[in-house]
Amino acid sequence: MLKYKDLVGVPDYVLKFSYYNSPLDLKNSNRVSLDHKFQLMFYSYIMEKLNMIVKEAYLYYIPLKRIVRIPYTKIGTT
Repeated sequence: MLKYKDLVGVPDYVLKFSYYNSPLDLKNSNRVSLDHKFQLMFYSYIMEKLNMIVKEAYLYYIPLKRIVRIPYTKIGTT
């Protein structure tokens, strides 16, 4: 579980690479959804606020056997 102030998110996995982290969510859907991408950006934002370096996020669509990489850039410094 990721928690920053009143924001809470629970990605399926957090991948830990040598110098950054990436949230990964599994979806049981036959179509790529913008809502799913927004959900991953929300997780990435919380991780950034928790002082984690986030470069990208991933969605894995189980029925499609497809992974979608979503680049993430830092949102702000407030």
